[in-house]
Amino acid sequence: MTHYNIRSERSLIDLFPTLKPVAELKGVYTPELPGPAVLKPFKRLFLYLSGLPGWGGKQFFKDYALNLIKKNQATTQGPKMILSSRSSKADGKKGLVATYDKNAPFIWQRCTDEFRIIDDNTILGMSHFDLPGFRQKPVMFLLHRAPGHKGV
Repeated sequence: MTHYNIRSERSLIDLFPTLKPVAELKGVYTPELPGPAVLKPFKRLFLYLSGLPGWGGKQFFKDYALNLIKKNQATTQGPKMILSSRSSKADGKKGLVATYDKNAPFIWQRCTDEFRIIDDNTILGMSHFDLPGFRQKPVMFLLHRAPGHKGV
């Protein structure tokens, strides 16, 4: 089992290239935001302001995925992502990459997500934003398999 420090985004960035790329994902995964606890409200605010208010993870299908939004105790569909196998921006390894479709909020249309396997139930995600000031700053997140979650 791979050990990681959820409170250190830097350690997750360093861990990412050591992990095996994901080839395929199916089902619902709930999120965990890394970093010091004091920064988590700011990360949630960023998600809210950027078009993912109440982000509740991702639901993966064969060739696409949906972001899940939690609102009033219910889960609704968020921006759609197209899944493909590509070389990683981080280290060139080929694996599953998600790109947001043209109907996603502006900032997410310029984002790609890459995924690596921590263990059978945990995925390490890395988001890359093709925007000035963000291009060299990956954003890390974890996804945990949620077999009892029905998704959307």
